Amino acid sequence: MPSNPSKRAAIAALVLAAVLPAGCGSGAGGPKPAVNERPGRGGELTVLGPAPPATLDPHRIVGVTGVMAHAVAFRQLYVHVPGKDAPVADLAAGPADISEDGLTVTVPVKRTGRFGPEGGRRIVARDVEHGLERALGDPIAGPRARRLLGAIDGLGPVGTWEDVPGITAVNDEKLVIRLRRPAAEEVLEGLATAASTPIPSDLPREPGALPQDVPVYSGAYAPSGTLPAPLVRAALRLVRNPAWRPDSDPRPAYANAITFVPARRIPAAWRVLEGQGLVLAQAAPPEVARIAAKRDSGQLAVAPLPVTRYVGLNPRAPALRDIRARRALVAGLDREALLDAAGGGGEVASHYLPPSVPGYDESGGVDGTGAAELREPSGDPRLAASDLRQAGMRGGRWRGPPLTAVRGDSGADAAVARAVRRSWRELGVRLRTRVLTGAQLRAACADRTGAVAVCLSAAAGSRAADAEGVLTPLVRGRTGTRVEEAVAASAELPDGPLRAKAWAGINRAAVDAAIGVPWRWDERPLLVSRDVIGAVDERAGTWDLAFTSLDRKARRGQSR
Repeated sequence: MPSNPSKRAAIAALVLAAVLPAGCGSGAGGPKPAVNERPGRGGELTVLGPAPPATLDPHRIVGVTGVMAHAVAFRQLYVHVPGKDAPVADLAAGPADISEDGLTVTVPVKRTGRFGPEGGRRIVARDVEHGLERALGDPIAGPRARRLLGAIDGLGPVGTWEDVPGITAVNDEKLVIRLRRPAAEEVLEGLATAASTPIPSDLPREPGALPQDVPVYSGAYAPSGTLPAPLVRAALRLVRNPAWRPDSDPRPAYANAITFVPARRIPAAWRVLEGQGLVLAQAAPPEVARIAAKRDSGQLAVAPLPVTRYVGLNPRAPALRDIRARRALVAGLDREALLDAAGGGGEVASHYLPPSVPGYDESGGVDGTGAAELREPSGDPRLAASDLRQAGMRGGRWRGPPLTAVRGDSGADAAVARAVRRSWRELGVRLRTRVLTGAQLRAACADRTGAVAVCLSAAAGSRAADAEGVLTPLVRGRTGTRVEEAVAASAELPDGPLRAKAWAGINRAAVDAAIGVPWRWDERPLLVSRDVIGAVDERAGTWDLAFTSLDRKARRGQSR
C-alpha cells in the first residue's frame, strides 16, 4: 500500500488504544498474555455465538460468525492486521502504484496464492479481476462494495455480472484499475475488503451464490465435514487448507482448527468466562464483562464500533414539525440515563459521527458541535422548557396527544425506552409505543409519512467506518434540499481532510435540524477463555481468529 496510512484505519487504531481499560487489553488490540507467554501454533479454538452460515460465499458475508470465518478462509489483495494502522499486502506482492493524475492504480499480484482445499490452482490477477467484478455487480454484495470502489471506470448496474472496463488483468501478476475520478486512496481501502477476494476466472458469469463444490478457499482454513454427530447440522468446522502457504500470508493462523458452535449469548458468555479454548463471537453481556474486567485475567478486550445509537425524531410527524418542539425533546433527554439503562459500555454521544469515523474531530470530537441542546449529557430541563415556550406551549410543558413511538424487542431496547419515557415525562410528554422486530422496525424508523413520530431504537453505522455510510440514511428526506445536495457532493470527494470537513458539515446540519438525539457511541466488549490469547479485528469489532491462539499449557494439553 502507499506509504501514507489510511486516515480511517489510523483513527480506529488510536481510539481502540485509548478505550481499552487498564488490565483488559494490550497495544496489539487484545487481552494481554500471561507472563512470558507468546502466541504459538497448535490446538483448536471453539467459537460460540450465532449459527454460522450454511455455506461460505467469499462476497456474501452473513453475520458476525460469517465475518470471522471469511477472514481465515479467504484472502484479499490487502488486509488489516492487529497493530498496523494501514493495510498490509496479502495476495498483492507489494504496495500499489498510483499514477500522477490519481486515475490509475496498478497492483502486483503474488505468485504463491492457491485455491483449495483440493484440486485448486495458482491464483492469478485474472481471478482477482473476476472476484472484483462479481462483488461489484452482485445484488447483495454490490451496494457495499461500491461505497469504496464506486470510482472505478465503467461500472454497470448492480445485479449484473459483466466485464468492468476499468479492471484489467494485464498478465498473471499485474492488475490495473482505472478510475473515472481521482479517488485512489478510497479505492485502495476497498481493495482491503472482501470485495478483492479472488474467485476462479473460469466460473460461469451467473448471478447468485457460488456452487458449493468449487474450490475457492484461498485462506489458511477450509470447511471440513467431519464433526461430532450432534453438531453436524448446526456447526461449522474449519481445518487447515492444504493449498495454503504460510510463508506467503501476513496472517499466522495459529490454531490447527476452528469450530463455530451455535449458542445463545448469555449462556455462551458464562461458558467462555469459566471454560477453556473458547471464544465468544458476540459482544459480552454487561454482567459478564464487568466480572471479567474485575478479575484482570486478560479475558476482556474492548473494540470501538462505527455506530451511533440515537432516538429518532420524525420532522414529518404532525407534533414534531416545529423544530423548536424537537429541540425541546433533544434538550430534555438524559443521555447518561439511557447509557446506564442499556447496561453501560460505550460513550455518551454528542453528535452522529463516532470516534472511529473521519469527520469526528472536525465535528468537535467529544465536546460536540456546540449545539446547546446537546451540551448537558444529563439533559437540560430549563432549556427544554424554554424551547417549548418558543414553540407556543404555555408553561414550558408539552401539549397534545401521546407521540407514536416504536422500539426493538430486546431487553436493552425495553430498558432504553423506559429511560426515555421517564426523562420526557418531566416535560409532559407521553409515548404510545409499539414493539417491532427486524425489517418492520427498520421500516418504521425510516418512516417518511409521519405516522411514526419517535424511533426509540435507531442506530446509524458504517462497516467501512465512513461518514457517508453513517449519515446518508440518517438525513435522507429529513433535512431539506440543501443538505441533500451537500450529501451528493460530499460523496464524490476522495478520502482526506476535505472529505472529512464536508461530512462534518453535514453532521452539524443533522444536529441543528434536531432529527434525533444521539446518545451512545458504541463499543463491543469481547471475551475469551483464560487460556486464549486473543487479538481484535479492529475494523469488524470481532476477534481476529488468524492472530488468536491458545497459551502454551493449553496447546500441550490438547495435543495429548
